[in-house]
Amino acid sequence: MVELWFGIISITVFVVVTLLKFLIGKRHEVEAKRINYDIAIFKHQLLELESDLKHGIIMKTEVEAARSEIARRLLRISNDSEDAAALTPLNSHQKLASIFIGLGVPIIASALYFYLGSPNYSDTPYLARDIQAERESQKRTDEGQKMAGLIKNLADRMKREPNDARGWLLLGRTYLTMEREEEAIEALRKAVKISGDDPAVTIELAEALVIVANNKVDGEARKLFRSILSREARNPRARYYLALADAQDGKLRDALQGWIDLLAVSPPSAPWHETVNENIKNAAKKLNVEASSVKPSLSAKLLGNSKIDALPRQQPSPIIGPSPTEIEATEQLSPNERAQMIRSMVESLASRLRDEPSDLDGWRRLARAYQVLGETKKAKEANAQIERLSQ
Repeated sequence: MVELWFGIISITVFVVVTLLKFLIGKRHEVEAKRINYDIAIFKHQLLELESDLKHGIIMKTEVEAARSEIARRLLRISNDSEDAAALTPLNSHQKLASIFIGLGVPIIASALYFYLGSPNYSDTPYLARDIQAERESQKRTDEGQKMAGLIKNLADRMKREPNDARGWLLLGRTYLTMEREEEAIEALRKAVKISGDDPAVTIELAEALVIVANNKVDGEARKLFRSILSREARNPRARYYLALADAQDGKLRDALQGWIDLLAVSPPSAPWHETVNENIKNAAKKLNVEASSVKPSLSAKLLGNSKIDALPRQQPSPIIGPSPTEIEATEQLSPNERAQMIRSMVESLASRLRDEPSDLDGWRRLARAYQVLGETKKAKEANAQIERLSQ
């Protein structure tokens, strides 16, 4: 540590002294060069006078007069040389520059070091570095910057077209993927208002409120889910989250009934069966009852199975891939912007699934996204992963 600080101080002193020497000595150096140049000129003039006198071009009296003038000028230059040798005071600009170099450079350099550097950082040998991880990190950074630019373009467009509900929906969902939660909620509220409380849009706002609240179904979200359920009695996401709200309030029996009713109105192949069955199992265990002893309610039996395929997200995710609804909402963008935004969202989801390969929900969303994009091969690969996880 002592050697480090000794080196830093030595380098700083060397740089400051060199800069000050250049600043202060520059004027004297220029002055000396000018004086030497003038002396050389006068010497040359004396030689020319001797040559002209020798060849009879000028009279001797004229030579004497010229010599006297040159001698007078040489005497003046000699006096100037003595003045230049003396240390002249610095002007105001030179004083400011000297103060900045003498004090500013060390202070600014020290501040930057304490902010950006640390003597405790250990070296990372090249062989020990994870180059692939660094490249992927840089790639994610580049994608994030590209995504930020696309979001700005979409936000600017919404200022020009404030009555586009699908645009606000896409902007809200995109803000949510970037964890810009307040802006996401604001955009989704506008989408709900412009759409006339369309259940397909309202469910996005309600679910976003749950995600922002760390999977807590608060009062506003419950109100929205109940409103949706009053218009779409089979809506699986609304039923799921209302049952979750009961469980969070300690009403486990109501939650258990809600999840059982959800399965009763869901098609047998619904992708959320596994999640709901797990919740039913946990609730029944806490209540010390057999899950099979709880039957669907009469209203659920009357509704029967639905053909809705809308998976509720049980846990929030910092990176969420595009759903078909989100991809459809990009139709108002220019073709280039639409392609870039969709591609960025899909690649973000695919990148996350490489780190979390057991996320069944994520693979389903990725497969649907690839199908919408027409990338059949990648969709098949995603479906193969889904089959492996479902076994």
